[in-house]
Amino acid sequence: MRKYETDYAGAWRGFCKTRESAIVAGIRHILQDGYTTCTITDRETGLFVARVNLDPTRRRAVVETQKIIKRIPR
Repeated sequence: MRKYETDYAGAWRGFCKTRESAIVAGIRHILQDGYTTCTITDRETGLFVARVNLDPTRRRAVVETQKIIKRIPR
């Protein structure tokens, strides 16, 4: 099951299995497809997970997460 839902400024919705893949998909669609905002929510709980916005200079994506993403040591 795809647990995370990505909403691209109300234009369309996508679904991802992990929080990290949803963030990557949001960044990719914002930078390549011209969307300005992506909101990621957990479908099971309905809670906000992350938001990806386009920088005012339209050169980079800014990611705001609700919880800190833990870094896995290599």
